[in-house]
Amino acid sequence: MLRGHTTVERLVELDVVHGKAPLLVVGAGVAGVTAAITAALSRVPTVLVEAEPEAFTLQARCDTRYMLPGQYDWPLPHWKSGSFPPVGIKLASPLPLPYSSAFASRLAMHWRGVLQVAEENAGEELLQICYGVKPAGLEILKDSVRCSFDLMPGATKKPRFDEFGAIISASGFGTERVRTHNSRDAFASVHFWQNDRLESLSGLSAPSVVIAGSGDGALQDFIRVASGMRSALELMTYCMPAEPPGSFRERIQAAEDQAVRAASWASTSEHDHAIQLRLHESYMEAIQDLFSKPPFNSVPERINQLLKGRPFSKLTLVHPCRHFSQSYALNRVLVCMVQEALSRGIQRGRVEVLGETGVAEVQCVGCKAPPEANLCFGRRHRVQLNPRTCSGTKAVDRTIEAEVVVLRLGIDRGAKATLGERPGGGLRRQLLPYFPTR
Repeated sequence: MLRGHTTVERLVELDVVHGKAPLLVVGAGVAGVTAAITAALSRVPTVLVEAEPEAFTLQARCDTRYMLPGQYDWPLPHWKSGSFPPVGIKLASPLPLPYSSAFASRLAMHWRGVLQVAEENAGEELLQICYGVKPAGLEILKDSVRCSFDLMPGATKKPRFDEFGAIISASGFGTERVRTHNSRDAFASVHFWQNDRLESLSGLSAPSVVIAGSGDGALQDFIRVASGMRSALELMTYCMPAEPPGSFRERIQAAEDQAVRAASWASTSEHDHAIQLRLHESYMEAIQDLFSKPPFNSVPERINQLLKGRPFSKLTLVHPCRHFSQSYALNRVLVCMVQEALSRGIQRGRVEVLGETGVAEVQCVGCKAPPEANLCFGRRHRVQLNPRTCSGTKAVDRTIEAEVVVLRLGIDRGAKATLGERPGGGLRRQLLPYFPTR
């Protein structure tokens, strides 16, 4: 949202888009719709194109992913606000898609209503929405960009402009990797925005669960399986007998700030490894100190009681190298707390966090069709593991079995971009504000 909103504000301020220089927005997800409505409200003629037949299709299909705004701003004071923008924050400019805590599909329905009202209020002269349409080619002109379009079966209308002052691509950074390799016969995990049963594990009898990955998707799903709770905020509230002291939060925030600043200068995987390893060590040191003092010395036992009541026989988080990848502080601190509790013998053998380990292949035993998570959920899987670090991968060294396998292997940024090759190279690292400022 912030990326789309702020980009349009800057384009308007620089007079790149205006009444005679329309804006094209590609992708009707949260960022794209935010950008399109912001532009229309600024009196910029805007065309929003989306290949799917409706907006917010990822969230609309997901009834099991709970979205709780603000929680991932922990340890900042507004992390429990449950709304975006946070209540009490004075904004420099309004955001068109404010929201409160809800499951993804319900939010998608709400946002579709907001988009419909915005379209009606603006009129087609300022906001034209074209579903079933995607860019086909670009021609860079002196002061504008010309774009041709492909109309897919069921396309609602043709864009009224083909020349634009600017184009915003809001169609995502790439394709989610839920397979160990690109083959039709390779096991496909449930996608992040796909319905799942990870919190309840309903219909299964004491399954073994394997989650692979080191980013927010893997950490979030590990938290959901481990706790049975729909949000990280709920787990943090459960674990803490009191509000963590300011010194603990300050240590975490200082470590995060240092990592972000260092990452802005990183140019190699070796740089990133050193930054993330030090960040992980800082978290573990802060947690160990916290657990050494009452009342927080009770947290490991609280985690023990929670894990003891969960219906899995075994839960394993597999991640490469000795650290997690870039992730939200709340996800990281909760998984590190579980990791520290495990190091003290809690739930030994039943819950594991395996670093320096990757998944080489997943085989669904007895599955004749191409193996997909929803088709073979609860079936026996053979999961081949191999040693893996930031610097490389070695041959398979052991195999474990599991009835539930979740692969959160990151984003394939090599997938063909919606607008083809973008000028200026790869995605620049961005440090976003928590809410709009001027």
